[in-house]
Amino acid sequence: MDIVLDTCCVAALTRGTQNSRDDLVTKLVHRKGLRVVVDRGTALIDEWKKTVSPEIVQALVVKWSDDGGLVQVRKDCKMPKDLARELQRLSFTDTCDKLIVRIAIGTTDRTIVSNDSDFWDPKDSTRQGDATAPVAVALDKHENIRIMTLNQLKQNSSL
Repeated sequence: MDIVLDTCCVAALTRGTQNSRDDLVTKLVHRKGLRVVVDRGTALIDEWKKTVSPEIVQALVVKWSDDGGLVQVRKDCKMPKDLARELQRLSFTDTCDKLIVRIAIGTTDRTIVSNDSDFWDPKDSTRQGDATAPVAVALDKHENIRIMTLNQLKQNSSL
């Protein structure tokens, strides 16, 4: 499965982890063939480095790359105008979040893993992980993009 990881997830993965092999995504990359997709210009990796220590992010990038689990999106995609308008109306306005959506559009599996409540409902953080929340519904309706939390990824992967 190909996924796009947001910065909140990368921060959560690295919290309290001394060994880069201990986190959920690294285990899934190594054992189950999960692939983390980033943009061609590495803007997403740069965002991860702003949120988490650059050294820790670099260690993850190297480990995932060595295991074949870090790939660049095949083509840079634009967000369709109707989706962009709907997301704007829903207060989904963060530039990095929109980059994550554009990367997901360019993948086969169209899956975003995020612990950021904006991917469900920017106005109601209690909706995190709720597939019926407005942003999750809009992404699914317009582009068949599925959003899940790290915990949902873990449950779906049976680790």
